[in-house]
Amino acid sequence: MRNRLLAVVGALILATALPAVPTVAQSGPNHPTPQALALNPATTALIVLDLNERCADPTQICSELVPRVRPLIDKARSANAFVLYTVSEGEIALGRGDPWHGFDARPDEPVMYIGVGFDKFRESDLNDVLAAHGIDTVIIAGSSSNMGVLYTATGAAAVHGYNVVIPYDGINSVSAYQDEYAIHQMTVLASGANQLISYSTIDLISFSAVSARE
Repeated sequence: MRNRLLAVVGALILATALPAVPTVAQSGPNHPTPQALALNPATTALIVLDLNERCADPTQICSELVPRVRPLIDKARSANAFVLYTVSEGEIALGRGDPWHGFDARPDEPVMYIGVGFDKFRESDLNDVLAAHGIDTVIIAGSSSNMGVLYTATGAAAVHGYNVVIPYDGINSVSAYQDEYAIHQMTVLASGANQLISYSTIDLISFSAVSARE
């Protein structure tokens, strides 16, 4: 009897020592309100991820995205901001190594062929290229949101300390769930890296001044 009483008392002490368990779970992924952003074109780069000639195929989900991204590219060009493209190395052998033809990519807009992983900063010269142009802010557009966009944005903010801008209508994947989950993951990055990522839309992004680039 004494042992049973001690067990009950011990259980009560343990229950009062444990922190209260929240009774209301989060109802869905985080989705910050898009912000109007005026960016400095001298220190901002638009990185167009994996929107190559595969997007000319209407069965590819990125075919729905490329017409939306073209106006963002035009904005960046008009402000003389730095524009670059990434393409997976494997696309070259498939004859799809160029950026989507509708972008009318220019000679001063480099194409980086990156073959390892979804984080375009890993095992590539991307950080060196951005540093050479004095970049501290990157706009990331592309497909897929839950792969290249998520991991490249994470690397940009958490590893390299860039300010990152994600235009909601400048990314996509095969499902709305994947889009929402990718955004949620970026909002909960540790060590304050999530504070370096802002969310906007293409029409809410502007450039504060025109700056000449060599």
